[in-house]
This record gives sequence, structure tokens and C-alpha cells, in this order.
Amino acid sequence: MLNRRLISAAIIITVMVTLVIFDHWMGRPDVWSWPGVIIGLVTTAACVISAGELVDMWRRGGSNNLPMVATMIGTALMALSSCMPMFFPREPGTCPLGMFGGAVAGFAGALVLIALFVLATNSASSKDRTDGIARAILAVAYLFPLIAFLPPHRLLHGHNGSGLCALLLILTTVKMSDACAYFFGKLLGRTRLAPRLSPNKTVEGGFGGLIGAVIGALIVFWAIAPWVAGPQFSQSPVWIVGYALVVAVAGLIGDLFESLLKRDAACKDSSAWLPGLGGVLDVVDSIIFAAPASWLYWVATGAI
Repeated sequence: MLNRRLISAAIIITVMVTLVIFDHWMGRPDVWSWPGVIIGLVTTAACVISAGELVDMWRRGGSNNLPMVATMIGTALMALSSCMPMFFPREPGTCPLGMFGGAVAGFAGALVLIALFVLATNSASSKDRTDGIARAILAVAYLFPLIAFLPPHRLLHGHNGSGLCALLLILTTVKMSDACAYFFGKLLGRTRLAPRLSPNKTVEGGFGGLIGAVIGALIVFWAIAPWVAGPQFSQSPVWIVGYALVVAVAGLIGDLFESLLKRDAACKDSSAWLPGLGGVLDVVDSIIFAAPASWLYWVATGAI
């Protein structure tokens, strides 16, 4: 199990590093001046796959009237709409809803699409249709923070380097927290954190995750940011530690919330896409809650 987990993690990290480097290259003013397009497409794909995993998971749990196609298309609509600021960086940002206008419009469009699909299929009973609508809307709403809050990170300060570092900061902080929580829990775990939701998570692992988050944030600020973004992407050690702790706690809550959804559907993993890790949703679950927490921390501390 550990070997498969490490192999899958190594492949994911290698692919993501390659995509991030390519995304930064495309964002350079002397190349395309198109920051975030690769990240936007990858995040869109992750959201659509995660939506499909959610619907499949609930179907395996006994809810057979969920509109799979409508949910995935609606999620794609929301995701692509959220990424418009990255896809069209030269257009003026005059949306009355601000930088989240595309995400809000896409979410509304997804709800309309799901409603139209259910209205067009009248084979199920009224009760079953209501359950299907509720779960489909939950799937879209659950993934909304992920796709709504990552684009603002990538476009932070309107600077290619700063935006990339902001995105790397949240991803590195969350995944270092996840990794250290796993290994600390394996080595030192004694006290269960939430036995009814996730029996393998421990308090000791949680503290290890906080340590890993701080290390991850420091790596980005002290080792990556200086040569990617320069001195404009810098914060005090107190700010960095505070950021890491806030994001790590939010990520842990996101992980536990997905465990609740899987427990409700009687599933161990969202799917079997990634040996040792589960599905795509199992990889991004902590980022779903960490993304808004990260952005709110930037705003609340006046660092935007």
C-alpha cells in the first residue's frame, strides 16, 4: 500500500511540476503573456472528474437517479467560466461581481442545466428526482470553492511570478501537511482524531500535518519565490506560520468532510484512478476548503 502510494504521489508531483513550469513559461511577457491557462485547464479537468466520482460514489451507495452527464457538464461550465480571467487576461476586469463573477455565473448556469435535464427526464418518481437534484447540486457546490478561488491566486498582484508562487504556496502547504500527517500518524499515531469518519486519522498525525504545512510554506517563500517572483513576493515569518496553520486546518476539515461523504456512500475511496491514493477527489479534497481559507487570509492580512 505504501509503495503504491509513493509511486502514485511521485508521478503526480512530476506531472504537476512539469505543467507548472510550462504554465509559468506561457505567462512570461516575452512568450505568450498568458498566465494560468494550463493550470485552469488542469483544474477544470480535476473538477469534472471529481464530479463524476461523486455521482458514481453515491450511485454505488444506492442513489440511482443522479444525472451523471448533467452534473459533469454543469461542473465543466462552472469551471471554465471561473477560469475566464486566466483564459482572457487582456480583457478588462469590469464584471460587476468582481473577480469571482465568472464562477458565480458558471455556478448559476450549472444549476439551470441540471434543472433542465431533470425536467426533461420524467421516468423517476418525484421523490427520486428531488434526491437526484439535491445531490447533483451538492456536487457542483462542493467543488465551487476549488475552481472559484484558485484563479485569483494564479493572478495575484497581476504578476506572473507572484501568481505562480501564490498557487504553489497553497498546493505545497496543503500537500506537505497531508504527507506529514500520514507519516506522523503511521509512526506516532495513538489518539484517533475522528474515529467515526476516518479511523486512520490521529491527533498526532494532525500535529505532524501542521509542522509539514509550516515547512512547505517556508520552502515556497525562502527557496522558490526569490528566483520566481523576486522580493515582491515576501512576508514575515509570523505571517508565513499563520498562513500555514490556517491553510492546514482548513485542509484537514476538507479531508474530513470528504470522509463523511464517502462514509455516507459506504465507499473507502472516491474511485480507483490512482493506486494507493484513491481517486482524483481524494487528492483534491483538502484543497477544496484550503483555497478559500488561503485567499481570505491574504485579504484579511492586507497582503493583496
